[in-house]
Amino acid sequence: MKINEMEKLSGISKKNIRFYEEQGLLSPQRNRENGYREYSMEDLEQIKKIKLLRKLCIPIEEIRNMQNATFTLSECMERHLIYLQREEKNILCTREMCKKIIESENMLESLDADFYLEVMNTMEKEGVQFKNVSKIDQEKKTGSIVTTTIIMIVATVFLIVCVAAIIKEPDSTPIMVIFILSTIFLMVGVLVALKQRMKEIKGGEENEASKY
Repeated sequence: MKINEMEKLSGISKKNIRFYEEQGLLSPQRNRENGYREYSMEDLEQIKKIKLLRKLCIPIEEIRNMQNATFTLSECMERHLIYLQREEKNILCTREMCKKIIESENMLESLDADFYLEVMNTMEKEGVQFKNVSKIDQEKKTGSIVTTTIIMIVATVFLIVCVAAIIKEPDSTPIMVIFILSTIFLMVGVLVALKQRMKEIKGGEENEASKY
């Protein structure tokens, strides 16, 4: 079957189906004549299992390990149950902290941050894990910053080479064309990076794995 039919039968978008193929979780055969993917009923059952596991928040790496027989489904579920119990404890503690702040009837201006941070610090020493928002934000920004840096470095080096060539060559028309094209490339790179940054500001990059 074609990917459109797989999308319809599995309830998973074509984009996510391709994502799982890139991650090595799905390996459909290809038609020898046209090179198109040919999905089988086994592939459909496999993608449904992936969908189920992702809905249970099982990481991609663990699904891959199960497929490779590194550990069994039961072992995976036991590990994940421990993780969920730990997360449940963290959420309960966070909820209790929020309730205490509500019961204190403080306004933001009068909130004693030092007191609550000290309480949280004590709880963290006992094993509770609160979300590190600054770390999450940093991870979301890193990809865009690295990409922008690489583009800028490559484009700048190329521009320097072109300018040097223009100075030495009597007939500089071809070089000028290259110079103009490289400048356009630089502008496109900056625009792409800007678009990515705007996307992060609006809520972060789309996590394909999280959508089944």
